[in-house]
Amino acid sequence: MSKEEYIPPTNNWVREPKSINAVYEFYILGEIETPECYIDMFDTIRNARDADIVKIYLNSMGGDLFTAIQFRRVMAETAATTVCSVEGACMSAATMIMLAADEVELSDNSSFMIHNYSSGAFGKGGRCTTRFSMSVSGQKTC
Repeated sequence: MSKEEYIPPTNNWVREPKSINAVYEFYILGEIETPECYIDMFDTIRNARDADIVKIYLNSMGGDLFTAIQFRRVMAETAATTVCSVEGACMSAATMIMLAADEVELSDNSSFMIHNYSSGAFGKGGRCTTRFSMSVSGQKTC
């Protein structure tokens, strides 16, 4: 990417060229692991500035749901422009991350998979039954 990108004036506005301060590139390849494996990446993305670009290259069959949820939160909170570049597989948790990006790039012959979640419950029987019935009906539990 060039350091300056010309944005043509629209309506009666006059815009200055957008200056890109930094481009941060990250690779998520293979299984998406637990959140503590991505602390530095989360910190960099979350603290990127308005004129920065965060580019995430994805080639993953999926992985940890809660890591994907945290990626979505981090990407929503950043001031930077987020770009996901799919280079092969983008399945399950990886698809959730891709959908959180401001921009998406797709390589030819990439594959996607979106599916219903798998879950389990443990604990006292009455609470497990309540949790299951709430998740099926779409209600939130306390």
